[in-house]
Amino acid sequence: MNKYRVAMNRAERVQRSIVERARVLCNEAGLDGGLLGIHPHNAMVGYNNGHPWLEVDYNKVRKVMYLLDYQFTPTRLVHKWAERVRKEKGLDAYCALFQD
Repeated sequence: MNKYRVAMNRAERVQRSIVERARVLCNEAGLDGGLLGIHPHNAMVGYNNGHPWLEVDYNKVRKVMYLLDYQFTPTRLVHKWAERVRKEKGLDAYCALFQD
């Protein structure tokens, strides 16, 4: 397996663990973890507008929002690494990342 795919596989595993942790926290906060993209956001909008939802732990919702903001960082780092290899070591070194 090539270096890029190895790094991307690891980044995707980290990303999945971040999303899973966000789902668990979302459920613990009193929200539906299946609606991870919208439910925590709507709860925070209500809270920030002076209409907090009952039975919602907003400390956990804030952690969920942080994790959702952070979830794509691992794959972005891999992309930046590959781009840096291309810029610093040239096209041959960049292409070598994708060869087995």
